[in-house]
Amino acid sequence: MDHASAPDRHWRGRLQEPREIDELLAGPIDQALGPFWKTAVRKYTKCNLKYGKDKLVALWGIAKLLRDMLQTEYGEGLWEENLQDQLAWRVEECRPGERPNESTSEFLERDIPSWSWASVDGIVVVADRLSDQSHYKVTDHDGKPLSFDLKGAKRLVWATSKRVAADAPSMPPRGISDSGPELQRRSKELAKEGHSASDEKSFHQINGPVPVDRNDQPEFYSKSIRIQGHVGHGQLQRDSTRKRWLLQVAGVTDVDVVAFPDIVPALEDSSAKSTYFVVLAAKQVIKPPELNIVGTSSPETQTGGRTLAKIDESTVTGGGEDHVDYAGHGILMKYTSSHHFCRTGAFKFRNASDESFKRLQKTANWDKLSPEQYHPGRGRKFWLD
Repeated sequence: MDHASAPDRHWRGRLQEPREIDELLAGPIDQALGPFWKTAVRKYTKCNLKYGKDKLVALWGIAKLLRDMLQTEYGEGLWEENLQDQLAWRVEECRPGERPNESTSEFLERDIPSWSWASVDGIVVVADRLSDQSHYKVTDHDGKPLSFDLKGAKRLVWATSKRVAADAPSMPPRGISDSGPELQRRSKELAKEGHSASDEKSFHQINGPVPVDRNDQPEFYSKSIRIQGHVGHGQLQRDSTRKRWLLQVAGVTDVDVVAFPDIVPALEDSSAKSTYFVVLAAKQVIKPPELNIVGTSSPETQTGGRTLAKIDESTVTGGGEDHVDYAGHGILMKYTSSHHFCRTGAFKFRNASDESFKRLQKTANWDKLSPEQYHPGRGRKFWLD
């Protein structure tokens, strides 16, 4: 127990130390914050709490300190920065039974959205950030980075430039308060998209900002995350030999898409095999010709295929024609109603050809969606509950 709580004590001490505003948080011998948070979540989700709804309470003390220092918003166990990667967490070993956040049991029930790891039981593995420069990532309905709809949060709008990002100087963020006009604008957007303020639990949005105590856990206007991406359709299949789950997608034959269901699917029910999915983020991996050696065993083969190896960057050394493939991650989903989905799992892929990646980026039933709900390049607008 002492070993498990060591990272907690270490960073509580570091975060509470007085420091200048520009002083680096992590020293040369400190653990990086990313691995620290990943370890903290793993340790806490390994514990068996009597009441599942207490999971987020247990971590709030640490999360608050990190939020205040890192100046990024936090909600329901996830960080807003690179939210598309945060959503791709997975359960280390899924269990049979009902999903806890859909249960009526006194010990299992919890008012936590499906996109939060706190909505399930079992050891949780926080997803690594895919890349500093993603080839593709989902956006919100306005083409902006994914964000939480938090009460009292100060939103940031980043200045844009037509210059190449690497050549453009960094621009300071412009704060937008949670003002009445801004909230009215958001309410009109929801109405235009076919969602009333009551549907989004957002009636208070049109009545001005609501003061909040930043020492308390964050409160949401709506816990639904607005996402625009290519929602595809596939089938779950159990690979008994390698003890893993696969996501089968029509036309994707040159790569294994390894799935991580949140709970064990009931395969005797044909509907349980069917799943929607969305790629949250992906990147191009450029390999020099000398690295394209036929017959080389993959990391999955070397480790028995239980997990996917961490996605690493490749370096181009020049000479000949480079080979490009794709790596990425996303989530499995089920449709509920009115363009709303719930999460049911996660998946990863690597070494996907250009053709396979395009097939992973096909929106199912796109021809039945209105122009307001679907764009050929950006995909379908939906809400993740």
